Amino acid sequence: MQTDNVELKKLVYLYLMNYAKSQPDLAIMAVNTFVKDCEDTNPLIRALAVRTMGCIRVEKITEYLCEPLRKCMKDEDPYVRKTAAVCVAKLHDMNPKLVEEQGISWFG
Repeated sequence: MQTDNVELKKLVYLYLMNYAKSQPDLAIMAVNTFVKDCEDTNPLIRALAVRTMGCIRVEKITEYLCEPLRKCMKDEDPYVRKTAAVCVAKLHDMNPKLVEEQGISWFG
């Protein structure tokens, strides 16, 4: 989503989290936005993108989460790293084989 308004972004991401299971195509279309927001200069935006990716329980998007998660696990901001660690745990719950194959861990 192309906006600098954090509150608006939170609302849109909340909508996506709530409707992704019933409308998986909506979640798939938003993946590029999450990936882009994981590289935002604002750590709150990065953490929001990571948290949203972790809450969207759509199997089709899990493979797209690995690289952004790997980067966020090494982020300079501790809040982003913490949020990424929680997301890795959620991803492992959904697809443990993928997490192991990709080598995503809390230790980078």
